[in-house]
Amino acid sequence: MVVLFEDPRKLPLATFLMQVFITLVVCKILAKLLSYIRQPQVIGQIIAGILFGPSVLGHIRGWSETVWLPSSLPAFQLIANLGLLFFMFFLGLELDLGQIKNSWKTTIPIACASIIFPVGIGCAVALWFYDMNSNFQTNKIAFILFVASGFGFSAFPVLATLLNSNGLLNKPIGVQTISLAAVEDIAVWVILAIASAFSSGDSALQGLYTLLLTLAFIAIMVFIIRPILKRLHDFYLRRNDDTNVYLVVICLLLLVAAAFTTEVMGNGLCLPRKGELTNFLGLRIELIIVEFFLPLYFANSGLRTRLNLLTTGQSWWTLVVLIFLASIAKILPVTLMSKLCTKKSWSYCSSMGVLMNTRGIVQLVVLNIGVELKVISP
Repeated sequence: MVVLFEDPRKLPLATFLMQVFITLVVCKILAKLLSYIRQPQVIGQIIAGILFGPSVLGHIRGWSETVWLPSSLPAFQLIANLGLLFFMFFLGLELDLGQIKNSWKTTIPIACASIIFPVGIGCAVALWFYDMNSNFQTNKIAFILFVASGFGFSAFPVLATLLNSNGLLNKPIGVQTISLAAVEDIAVWVILAIASAFSSGDSALQGLYTLLLTLAFIAIMVFIIRPILKRLHDFYLRRNDDTNVYLVVICLLLLVAAAFTTEVMGNGLCLPRKGELTNFLGLRIELIIVEFFLPLYFANSGLRTRLNLLTTGQSWWTLVVLIFLASIAKILPVTLMSKLCTKKSWSYCSSMGVLMNTRGIVQLVVLNIGVELKVISP
């Protein structure tokens, strides 16, 4: 029995459950309020995370000492990071490589424009920041690539949610935009993997070694694990039992093994797309990811968000300029290249450019990975 007003340091489980309860309730309330202006609930989760941190509620005396005890944060962070693990797996399940193959002639050139310009501007901005701050202790290449990947990503799950909620997911613009986001995110994850590789060591040789190990892992998953899974899946599919509990357990065990090996990557892309397996898994894990793990993940992110450090007009002006540059670098190239490749109207092409500028959870994932690897500061 939990004793009311007991010292929370003596009740770690009760403290954790209180944190979970507060997080889920606040996220759900904000998501409901934002739904009236047609915003996805992920926006409410992001705002809730910032509210919990030192930027807002952290100023209230006793908040950090009672609700978010420093000693309780490692356990909360561990559970929250499970959300990242399952989210990456779910993201792999959602990527339809067949759609990309069917529209590659127009998708690839537009995706290249959507990657090259934002990543290039991100590299320039990161180089400027790095040279301005002589006290940086991180690997220069890793820092530049992390910032560049943040500029390059479109928020695939947020984009899919927006398209689905507006009935555009299966329309031509929805299919085209989702295909673009899929190609773009795969390419930018490669950049992020390179950045992670360089962050693991002080020398380029150590970074290259880690990168080669990452590529070896990807090769094993694609050329060994994926064919084995396909044969196993086909065996159960012939028996009309491709959602067999043993097959599902094997997929989840591979997820754990892949995450243990890489800390981030899952095996969602390796799962066969025929039959009901991916839909079966996706429908069952989506609810717990969206309604439980992601709110915890955003709360954990918000606890490390320090908007109160933007204390000068110059810092806020810099933030506005960066947002403007990131948006223009995404919208303009996509609009122009889609006009050139698809011959559609300017309205259609500009809508595609704006949709590809969707930001959100993926950027937070990149930033959190950078913080964990000590490439960027909280």
